Amino acid sequence: MEERFEVQLLDRFYILTRYPDALPGALPEGLSDAQDAQEALTTARNILARVEQLVQDVTHND
Repeated sequence: MEERFEVQLLDRFYILTRYPDALPGALPEGLSDAQDAQEALTTARNILARVEQLVQDVTHND
């Protein structure tokens, strides 16, 4: 999955998870379900793994 798309996927959930009562009905498709949550969690883990690898690469190349 392309990094930009992955981040956009997580961005859909930011306001609702950070401020659950801020925007009722903010997601056009309705509330997230277990499948949405699992996809977001998997995506976040993939992004974190890539960031950790980049940090490791940078710190070991000095």
